Amino acid sequence: MRYFEKISVFLSVVVLFLIGTSDLQADDITARSSFRDGMTKEKDEKYLAAAAAFEEAHVQANDPVLKANALMNTARCYRKARQYGKEFDVLQGLIKVHISRINFTAVVQRQYEIAEMYFKGHRDYFVSWLPFITKEDRTTELFEKVLENAPCAEPAAEIRLGLGRLYVNSQKPQKAAETFRKVLQLHPDTREAKYAALELANLFMQLAENGDGDGKYAKEALETLENFLKKHPDDSEADWIRRSIKKVNSYIAKRFCRLGDFYKKSGKNKTAEHYYATVLSDYPDTPEARDAEKKLAQLDKEFMPSKKPYEPEKQNFVEAEFPQEPEKLLVQPDDSNGSFLLPVKDLKRNVSAPEKIRTFKEEVDDDAL
Repeated sequence: MRYFEKISVFLSVVVLFLIGTSDLQADDITARSSFRDGMTKEKDEKYLAAAAAFEEAHVQANDPVLKANALMNTARCYRKARQYGKEFDVLQGLIKVHISRINFTAVVQRQYEIAEMYFKGHRDYFVSWLPFITKEDRTTELFEKVLENAPCAEPAAEIRLGLGRLYVNSQKPQKAAETFRKVLQLHPDTREAKYAALELANLFMQLAENGDGDGKYAKEALETLENFLKKHPDDSEADWIRRSIKKVNSYIAKRFCRLGDFYKKSGKNKTAEHYYATVLSDYPDTPEARDAEKKLAQLDKEFMPSKKPYEPEKQNFVEAEFPQEPEKLLVQPDDSNGSFLLPVKDLKRNVSAPEKIRTFKEEVDDDAL
């Protein structure tokens, strides 16, 4: 009796296996039918309908190769339909599920190209009762996913630089600073690292100008500016860097003056004198130094202020005309005897040498830069 029970269980397992196998085969048959439908629609240039058919094939298929091929064809159809955001999402699915069956480098490069399109203004259109409606801006999201997929890929430095600028534009200064720092750390000798240093310095300067309670942003701005100047002393931006260093010193001096004013109002004159003296000793070439000197003289009768007036920085500017280029001039006849269809001559204009470039000095208002 037990023998027949074992045979019965074995037969039941075999039957269930055969039923499951037939279901899998049936699903693959349905998937292949959808796949062929997608090929037909793509041939007829019905790319969105073709993409939908390929996606259906991917859902129905059990064969992993068939599923991967269906997703690849879906991405291609979305690309032809200029639905690049959807193409990106399909490529992301290929990376997550079928990474062993794809050319990973090529897929990530294509994702980067799509993110660049969004960075330059592309948006997917979708069908609606209102025509020409675009979907949301996904630029930041796409760049983040590309970096997540390939943090050390060839365009990683450029991606991080662009992502940092996006964070600045979306009012996320901490994430922007973190991203620019990663460019400096991971890609130190690249063109992108140079621009990241400038962006980072400019970001810290803006933060320091708009409010710097403990002076942290001003210190970081100074450190970034000075490091840039050490690494690129002859760079075209070196003059801007030097002026920016003076501007940051002015921010710091202004903060110390405010602290001095606070303690002066509180009756703590010794502490106020300390802050005013710090401005004079550490930041003597700032406009705030003259103000601190006057206030210190009011508090300390033995202090002898300098009689030398503050002189703002002077900068050389180059004045030059726009260079003229040879061109054809249409000469209209003065006296046509009542006829307006006389031949018109084309004369080539002789361009003389531009005037000699002149250099002059002008006072610079740092607050206006």
